[in-house]
Amino acid sequence: SRSWPKCCSQAVPTAIRIQCDRIMRTASTVVRDDTSTLMCPSARGLGRWLCLGVVAVCLVFTWIGRIQTDANALLVALIEKRPPRPRLECDVDNATNSCKPGFMLIGVQKSGSSTLYAILRQHPQIKLPLKELLWWNGDRPRPRCNVQDKEVAHYLKMFPRVRPKEKVLTGEFSVTYMHCHCCAAQFSHFFPQLKIGTLLREPIGRSFSRWKEQRAMGRTVFRTFDEAVDKEVSSLQQCMTNYSVARRCECVGKLNIVGYSLYSGSIRNWRQYYPKSRFLVMYLDELHEDPQKVVNLIQYHLGLKSHAFGDVLHEAFNTREKYGWGFHKKNREATGTTADDEIHAETGQRLLDFFRPDLLDMLSLAEAREIAPLPKAWMKKWALTRGKVWA
Repeated sequence: SRSWPKCCSQAVPTAIRIQCDRIMRTASTVVRDDTSTLMCPSARGLGRWLCLGVVAVCLVFTWIGRIQTDANALLVALIEKRPPRPRLECDVDNATNSCKPGFMLIGVQKSGSSTLYAILRQHPQIKLPLKELLWWNGDRPRPRCNVQDKEVAHYLKMFPRVRPKEKVLTGEFSVTYMHCHCCAAQFSHFFPQLKIGTLLREPIGRSFSRWKEQRAMGRTVFRTFDEAVDKEVSSLQQCMTNYSVARRCECVGKLNIVGYSLYSGSIRNWRQYYPKSRFLVMYLDELHEDPQKVVNLIQYHLGLKSHAFGDVLHEAFNTREKYGWGFHKKNREATGTTADDEIHAETGQRLLDFFRPDLLDMLSLAEAREIAPLPKAWMKKWALTRGKVWA
């Protein structure tokens, strides 16, 4: 085969070099002198111009290649060597020859999971079962901590069947799993390739919203929010003293009004089993302010193609927006609540003090880039100070 200059062989795509070789063979003859360097024939003008054109193409591609290399290096530096876009994975279940669940939204209650479910089910590469299967915990007095293969086979029947060649994911939205002390270990055993996501809400607002919901449904013995806080905070303080991460998770998992608003211990528990690349932390603040940004982040995390959701992003969120103070004020009469249901100053201060150590631990995780940065509103509310990472 004809030898090309080094610049051309490195910079010019193979297909272009092949075409150039064909042109050169038909238009002119390339000869070599005794030093074996590429020579352009002087006898035929057409061949000379073609040869010069090939050399010019080589130089242009070399120049473009160098610029592209420098640009890529700069881009990598700017995004701190962010790994390539994840690929959509299929962990095949040998018994059924279908894909196991590829992702789980594990938390937390009253934080926008229904909105996210309504949005993501529109994606053509996602097939979802019913929301809140709660198979591992939530629908039983104790979580399933010693599951056998036969039981998992029954669990997998609850999901749409996805063949490996479909390039489609199935997954689960069960927001009690984050505070299940043994679920992380069980999932890592049965679903090692799982992608995890959790959607978090400002702790005091989440606790208050959960109590409001439970009271409206007649599922709480606490007549007032003050009473619920007093009881659960006292129990949590006693239970969590000098305990391991797993034991702390077990404590908070039993108290879903205040306990489920403690995040750092549960995140650390899950991170023992799933690396940062498979664990995505999001915030309701971001979903409220820019749902497209959150959805893009999820698509990247799962290795999905970008999908134009259109108005469904805002329609889904607005029709379900029951998170803010406005909702509670508008619905006092409908739910039989009164102004006494607002958070009293003393209770609010107690919660600020109680949640502060957990928020400081969350901040340390964020500064170590283990999770996404905390929302500005959280930083302001708890007067948290950013460290050197954010300088």
